[in-house]
Amino acid sequence: MKKTSFLAALLLAIVVASFSGAAMARDYLLPHSAYIEICEEDPGDQLCQNFCEDFPDTPVCSGQGSGGQETAENAVQAKLDVQFNRMNIKVNGKEFVAPNILYEGTTYLPIRDLANLLELNVNYYGAAQTAYIGQLPAGEVPDEVIDEWEKQGSDESTDAAAGTLVRGGGTIDVYLDRVQVKVHGERIVDSTFLYDGTTYIPMRAACDILELPVNYYGPTSTAYIGEVPAGEVPKAEVDKWKSGK
Repeated sequence: MKKTSFLAALLLAIVVASFSGAAMARDYLLPHSAYIEICEEDPGDQLCQNFCEDFPDTPVCSGQGSGGQETAENAVQAKLDVQFNRMNIKVNGKEFVAPNILYEGTTYLPIRDLANLLELNVNYYGAAQTAYIGQLPAGEVPDEVIDEWEKQGSDESTDAAAGTLVRGGGTIDVYLDRVQVKVHGERIVDSTFLYDGTTYIPMRAACDILELPVNYYGPTSTAYIGEVPAGEVPKAEVDKWKSGK
């Protein structure tokens, strides 16, 4: 009897060990959306913990220590003192027209306009609350989601089209960091905000990831991305930009 019990216990241990190994393997076999759902239901689940060790930037993971990441329902709402359409933008000498918001010295563009400026596609993956501009990081988005994007075309987003912003200033209500944004797989660490149904992204932060030079000329309130047209900016100012001073 004791021998039978011992064999049964040994068999049970082998089965449990095999199941645990399979569970760990599922970190690489199941779509990421499945693990995100597990984390939403039980952040303490071992599968969730393993997933978050590998993908700490996933919104559902990055705030687990304090009870979970902010979601669309509980994202931080704030009031910002901003200026509308105060910035002129030129990309390699050509004027780029887009609604823009200036906040504390930083220019923000609607995510779709920013993607157009960079000449890249933008796609939004709701399960991870992440907008991807340009190349997708390997393994972050399930193949079936990517296939659906390709069928429907790019520029998939839950954002409404940006409305017309009247030049001027004021205080606006926004949601901070409602989605995270990645450019060619690299996360923009600067804050984004949702205003009037549109996600606004810091222009310089995105350009820095792509190593595109951004310079600002105060007298004309113009941001130059890339090449600066000859004669538009005093040579001394351009030389200062080139020297990085």
